[in-house]
Amino acid sequence: MKQRFIALLLAVCIACTMLVMPASASSANSAVQAAVMLGGLTSEQAAGPDAALTRGQLAKLLAARRPGRWMPFAILELLLPGLDGAQYPGSIRAVDALPPDPLARLAALLAPAGPEKAARALEKLRCSRAEAAEVLALVKESGLALTGEAPRLQARRLLARLDPGTVRRLLALRQAQTGEKGFAALASAAAALEQEQACCRVGQLAVNGRDLLALGVRPGPAVGRLLAAALEQVVEEKLPNDRAALLGWLRTQQIP
Repeated sequence: MKQRFIALLLAVCIACTMLVMPASASSANSAVQAAVMLGGLTSEQAAGPDAALTRGQLAKLLAARRPGRWMPFAILELLLPGLDGAQYPGSIRAVDALPPDPLARLAALLAPAGPEKAARALEKLRCSRAEAAEVLALVKESGLALTGEAPRLQARRLLARLDPGTVRRLLALRQAQTGEKGFAALASAAAALEQEQACCRVGQLAVNGRDLLALGVRPGPAVGRLLAAALEQVVEEKLPNDRAALLGWLRTQQIP
């Protein structure tokens, strides 16, 4: 009952505000008021855009259902001061379309800014190294396009260079940004590859450095280069991840 009363009170306050303000101002102001009620902003931050937005406050906003409603440009400026607000309507739509994953949603907000400005924003938010690295990876990859090739092949290439969790977030992000169904198909292919534990990393190869030494390869960088070349054959599905097949192929390569 108490929660319903608070919700009703909030709705009345917002409605009254909208009656006495111009449409554009009332929309932004009501969203800021709602953000304060959610705990995503302090009253001081709502009053002045120069106050810093903390990681915890942003997390509260991003955890809300359809958080775009509570995030007008006045709030985004707390995160990325000086940016052109015209870039962000699409980002807000992507945030709302994403599942409640704070890192993916944060990447959707930061993607138009580019990696350099995104890195500064993440530093300002005092994100952990792991969180910052994940969001930056998503920002850098946010231009990912569908190649038109078989989803399994493109998904395998992604898994060869990105962690599985990053791939899942990236494909959800691109689906939210573009609405293209091909990204959902790509996500399904990546999930299937994970389920079958398909070889996408050097550590998953059926051969290793000891096998190369046994073939006469000298210890050193050549070992890594040959393993990377073998992985490429497997990822491109030119060879199966089979020990005999890989050793046979390696014997045909120029051994340093």
